[in-house]
Amino acid sequence: MMLLILIYMQSFIMPNRKSIIVLFFVSLVLVLWGCFGEHSTKTEAPEMVRITGPWAAMTNASMPRLFSDGSSIHATWVTTQGPVSTLYLSQYTAEQWTPAIAVHSGDNWFVNWADFPQVAANDGHVVTTYLEKSSKATYAYDLRYNIFNARTQTWHKGLKLHSDTTKTEHGFVSIRPYRKGFLAAWLDGRLTTSHHQGAMTIRARSISPDGTLGEEMLLDERVCDCCQTAMTTDSIGHAMVAYRDRSLDEIRDISVVSMLDSDKWSSPSVIGSDEWQIAGCPVNGPAMDRYANHTALVWFSAPENDPQVKIAFSDDDQGSFGPAFRLDSGNATGRVAVVMLNENEAAVLWMEPADADKAVLQLQKVSTSGRKSLMVTIAETTADRASGFAQISLLHDQLYIAYTRAGKDSSMIQMVSLPVDTLLYEF
Repeated sequence: MMLLILIYMQSFIMPNRKSIIVLFFVSLVLVLWGCFGEHSTKTEAPEMVRITGPWAAMTNASMPRLFSDGSSIHATWVTTQGPVSTLYLSQYTAEQWTPAIAVHSGDNWFVNWADFPQVAANDGHVVTTYLEKSSKATYAYDLRYNIFNARTQTWHKGLKLHSDTTKTEHGFVSIRPYRKGFLAAWLDGRLTTSHHQGAMTIRARSISPDGTLGEEMLLDERVCDCCQTAMTTDSIGHAMVAYRDRSLDEIRDISVVSMLDSDKWSSPSVIGSDEWQIAGCPVNGPAMDRYANHTALVWFSAPENDPQVKIAFSDDDQGSFGPAFRLDSGNATGRVAVVMLNENEAAVLWMEPADADKAVLQLQKVSTSGRKSLMVTIAETTADRASGFAQISLLHDQLYIAYTRAGKDSSMIQMVSLPVDTLLYEF
């Protein structure tokens, strides 16, 4: 840049035809530089609209989950009053919320900042999940689900997803529409008992609209113990599940398995090859979303003590992903979420540190070629466990982001929206 300025000045000192030509082109470069430079350093955030949901009138609400079916957003959250926890459901359509439904409640739930209820909808049917203690042991709980049958307008509640009766961990479920019902994948600890002395596994099974369960399917016999799972499905019965794997050498990278037909799953395929060796579970799983036959996979990793958020894209159903692109500002807390915007772009949400006591939720659009928009800070929060995992959903070209704001004595849910087209690419 300094060299351009010197040339510009020299053209005035020694005017001739050649210097006039040089003056013209240098002036043009300086003007373009100014325009592009001003845009690329733009830091102001797009205007966000605060959304007031039914949870606003409730005390100690947390763990929001969002699911968009293209015409509305289904939201669940949990309130806790003393020993009693209640799972609520509401639907957001045309800028209005339906009255909150208390789907289920209990005084023996396992309520955890990282292992939270899920929600999905399919052709009017809705399924939600929660965790119920199976013994006094800290991490002994069952995975249960509630399903609303749109045809009969009835709920089936408190059904157990897994077949075993071991007093072990069953959770970190992901669930998506599948054929006429749903498909669920979860971490299953049935082999971690003192009798088996095995590893955590990941399993899957289908759920019909009337609550009937399909056969259990073992996807991987050795996985990380307490990272969230992620899933995508399509309209013809394909599915892909992402999770944090665990090698015998304690490499805990992200793997995917794919089901192409007849409930047969592929062998695990490692994505990114971060080679992150860690002796314990980081409690920081992947997120995944699909548009047509295009999939975005986002994850947290920290090889060689370098915390980072990455994304990779796939355009097939075989579990093959392209190169990984790093998204964070040079440091990351993780807790990722993602939504595909179209065949070539995704919006990614994650948490990263702001200073010693604070964290921020960051949002960025990224293309399949790795082009990134200007980063938008959605909110300031903390990295405390009570802040949980934020959610992102897409409805009618608007992004909706929900997160928990943890207080000293209670928590509340915040939700904002912003148009997709306000996420501008850097030049």
